[in-house]
Amino acid sequence: MRHNNYRLTADEIAERYNTDLSNQIVLITGGSGTVGYATMESLLKRGATIINVGRSAKTLKQVEDKLHNDYAHLSDIQNRVYSVVMELESFSSVKEGAEQIKRLIKQLDLPLKIIIANSGIMAINYRQTRDGMDPQWQVNYFSHYYLITLLHTELKAAAPSRVVLVSSSYHALLHTGGALHIQYDKLPYPPEKGYQRFQPYQQSKLALVMIANELNDRYSNDGITVLSCNPGGIVSNLQIESGSQAMMRWTNRMWKTPAQGASTQVYCALAPQREIVGGQYYDNCEVWSSQHFQELGQGVSKDERVKLYEYTQGFLSKYGAN
Repeated sequence: MRHNNYRLTADEIAERYNTDLSNQIVLITGGSGTVGYATMESLLKRGATIINVGRSAKTLKQVEDKLHNDYAHLSDIQNRVYSVVMELESFSSVKEGAEQIKRLIKQLDLPLKIIIANSGIMAINYRQTRDGMDPQWQVNYFSHYYLITLLHTELKAAAPSRVVLVSSSYHALLHTGGALHIQYDKLPYPPEKGYQRFQPYQQSKLALVMIANELNDRYSNDGITVLSCNPGGIVSNLQIESGSQAMMRWTNRMWKTPAQGASTQVYCALAPQREIVGGQYYDNCEVWSSQHFQELGQGVSKDERVKLYEYTQGFLSKYGAN
């Protein structure tokens, strides 16, 4: 049975709160994709200045031009959409991109109020990134973590500010080698023999849920709230390599539209602080359960979340990413 909020759109959520984002920066990774684009549209209508982060300069320019054209009726639209090229499969690219973002924030002289870590890849065939990592782990988890830590000073200066980590309902599923605990023996990449494409996806999305809780504990005194969320099932480019896109199109009525998929991350970005439970996981615009971590079991206990934090910090330092 579907939740009452299942068909809510991002615009309906934004209109519910009528939050004014004028003269505030929202940074989103993967804004050129289906759900990311719907998220940007909704936040632009609330007055936000958008920084769209993606790996293709050509695609970023096309998206920028489309937004300028579609929202030409907004008199200041030409000064509210910016792009930064960043390859999330490369820690050096993340660092270079973060430095560019810092310069842009200084140039605009506006606060970085919201980061939406939206970009992700799913169930791809076996390969390694230029840093020698599993791409799903690096793109979905490690590079987003690294980007957030690099921009911590800017988030703190803009407090109260918010970070939204886009996870997936897959994080809680036991399937194809997945587990409700982080399998450190399969990092930085699983063995090629017997490689199960969904395993790193489930693991990286579980890590996002866990680290949102841990970072919220560590950042809350700086006025930074960190949340994780599930956009839901949406037909998008995410499923291309996994082979599930055709099936999803065939059963299209079962799935959310991009605007509906964007609703929960827009909710996490805009809902008033009194309504938000920091560190928690949201689905269909509501906190899934205040007991979520207890329900998932010992594998995501506080001790395990601290272990993940310390592992991540140590891992990134080995790559010079600190």
